[in-house]
Amino acid sequence: MLICRSLILRGHLRAPVLHPSSTRWSSLLKNPVYTAPLDGRLLSSTLPRPETRYVALSLGYDPAAFLEKDSDASGHASPPVPDIIEKERPETAGPAYEAVTAQAQRVGPPAEARLDAPPLPEEYAARMAEMARQCGSSSELDRFARDILAQSTKPQRSEVAYMFLTSDLPLLDRATSLFLFRIIPRNVRTSLPLETALHITPLVLQSSQSSPILRDVATIFCNSLPPLPETDTQSFPPIDANVWICFRVIASLGLKGHPESALQLFTCLVEAGYIPQKAMNTTDRSSKDFNLVMINALVQSCMVWGWNSRALHLLRLPMKTEARLEDSMLLLTVNVVQSILEFATSEDLDLCYQFVESGFRKSRGMFPTDSIVELTYDAAKRLRRGDVAAQLYKFTRSSDVVAVHHFPLPQGPSLLWLFKRLTIKDKNTHLGRVLVKEVVDSAPRIPPRDRAPFIAFAAEHGYASHARALWERHSTGGHKSAVIGSAPVSVRLCSLFASLVKRESRTSEGALFDGDPSQAREAVLEGDGSSSHMEDKQLETPEGTGDGLQVERQTRLDDLHGFASRVVAAFRESKEPLTQASHQDLNALARCYFMLGEVAAGFSMFEILLGRQEVLDMHDVNVALASMAEQDPQAAYRILQRMIARGVRPDSISFGTVLHQAMRQKHFPVVQKVFAMIRAEGEQLTLKTMSSLIRASVLLSGDDIFALRENLRRAQRIIEANLSSPLLPAPNMGKFCVTHALRADDPILAFRFWQMLVQRKVQWSDRQHKLLRAHIRKRAVELGRQGKLLQDTVDFMVSELDTER
Repeated sequence: MLICRSLILRGHLRAPVLHPSSTRWSSLLKNPVYTAPLDGRLLSSTLPRPETRYVALSLGYDPAAFLEKDSDASGHASPPVPDIIEKERPETAGPAYEAVTAQAQRVGPPAEARLDAPPLPEEYAARMAEMARQCGSSSELDRFARDILAQSTKPQRSEVAYMFLTSDLPLLDRATSLFLFRIIPRNVRTSLPLETALHITPLVLQSSQSSPILRDVATIFCNSLPPLPETDTQSFPPIDANVWICFRVIASLGLKGHPESALQLFTCLVEAGYIPQKAMNTTDRSSKDFNLVMINALVQSCMVWGWNSRALHLLRLPMKTEARLEDSMLLLTVNVVQSILEFATSEDLDLCYQFVESGFRKSRGMFPTDSIVELTYDAAKRLRRGDVAAQLYKFTRSSDVVAVHHFPLPQGPSLLWLFKRLTIKDKNTHLGRVLVKEVVDSAPRIPPRDRAPFIAFAAEHGYASHARALWERHSTGGHKSAVIGSAPVSVRLCSLFASLVKRESRTSEGALFDGDPSQAREAVLEGDGSSSHMEDKQLETPEGTGDGLQVERQTRLDDLHGFASRVVAAFRESKEPLTQASHQDLNALARCYFMLGEVAAGFSMFEILLGRQEVLDMHDVNVALASMAEQDPQAAYRILQRMIARGVRPDSISFGTVLHQAMRQKHFPVVQKVFAMIRAEGEQLTLKTMSSLIRASVLLSGDDIFALRENLRRAQRIIEANLSSPLLPAPNMGKFCVTHALRADDPILAFRFWQMLVQRKVQWSDRQHKLLRAHIRKRAVELGRQGKLLQDTVDFMVSELDTER
């Protein structure tokens, strides 16, 4: 095809063409009436197969490109050959080779047409186009169409373009079709068939400078669209794609300043039945802008036909172009979005969320409505799109949005689901604290079955004052038993407030463990700027000395211990008589008593179990082991040894409990023995054990900077391996690692820890967060000036550290 096209353009209208599966040549045109000169030469009508490659050279084409599409008689593709100019004359070459080589020296490249060639007759173009169609070559037909137009006279151009647009649409590229469409005079364009308009319209709609073309396309649609067939039901239009393209054309024409053309096509669609009467009846005509009235009617039609996502696409047009939306469009948007969210797909949910953001800025706070926000949360939960729910909550709690309107919290089960998403999946302690504080302040109705899990989850993650307020609120009333009788709630609250009591009792500042979110106490042992209001007060050092300070401290201790005791007493009362309490409830009571230091009361729960001749399970053993480890880590380690010697294999909680208490008390020999035992038993790490492992490896490095760097890199590998799992340490662990990476004079490692565990998890304005960013930035800049870090690396780090994401 390349050969034929080039020969035609050079005037060689009786040039030979090679069939792809044989060595026979046939005439390009069956009955030619015009023959251009060939400089007194004719190519041989028979050419040996080895020499076919030299034909391409005479036309100025790469021979490899020609032969890659050729094949031999057996059907196997011929291999490409190198540039013929560098090859020697083949031994089998005859007179044909000489003729071809001589012709190659006279003929220019294919882009240059012969200036002395007469005008090209239309019939030859038609025959050549027919050959391209038969070959099914879209690219060749596109190139041929452009080349023919370049060689045609001006009157011929329109006729040739019309010929291509009426017969070659399945093969022609859209861009080529639009190019041909522009050549045809306007009075002729409108007579083109409907298929032509449908073919080029998608490309026209993407162009910002195609208004005249769009008006002509609209005229073609008006002249060609058939009426809507009458059917028993009109739940969907029979001509889906065609009608939707017309809708887009109307909306685009109106917004581009051509309301007359838009109205003309709109009227045609109404008369043909594609804009149903039901949509016209529900259209709001109060707007002074008729374009918006038409878009309103189109959107209503989409809803009638069941085109929900298409309705949203139409609504996006005025969203992008109008400075502010009219009330009629706002009301329509609300109705459409509500309808879609009720049965939304994941794609619909993304579109609706985009409307929430853009609509708020365009509507002066009138959109979205509270009901739309609630429906978006519910749809996100149903579709398991926690990312959308988290983005929506973050957006609605941003300062510019709150200044205009306060949107509601998620309702029903969506509230607890979002709380867990923010805290566990996103590790966003700031937004988690904002949400639980808002729940306490605004007192939304939490479903009775979700109250206990919500309180337990808040306590587990260290929101002490909020968890306490919620327990006190819901421990009375008709559904109080669901809260006071919950074992997880009682255990988590006792664990949290027992840790606060011990913390308040300590005279030294800064506890070792502060960042393990699997244990609530670890989230409050060291201030991280993300603790609750109550915890912040606990961190403050009271002013004054002497008896006044001691009295104030004792008052706080009594308050904390008194609340924890009240929780345990209420839980026990709800389970009496204890002889009939479940194994799980008695185990929970034992844990609570152990954590509050009431060891005798704790073991009395096990006596009840033994008295009922129930066998203690590993959970019971771990409860007792935790109490022992808190008193004496070395004794607890010996218990682990005896268990293994007797064939009772400790689980990960057993190891983690002893390891945790040993680290808290800085009993490093026990820490090393437990780690060796974990490796020997091949036990999998829990989150608690992993956090202890990281801290132990860093702290045991001491002043050895090289060992510290190696242990930090090992910690980095552990964290990176768990980035997508729940076993990801809390932001406090990130702050810990960043601090020690800076101590090791490795700002890149510190930056990596910051990215993984702190950047998007802690409030940007948090004091400790700002200090960490400043320290990393300062050291990176210093090393960059010394030439120890690439400037591109320094610039990237500074950009990330200075910009809130």
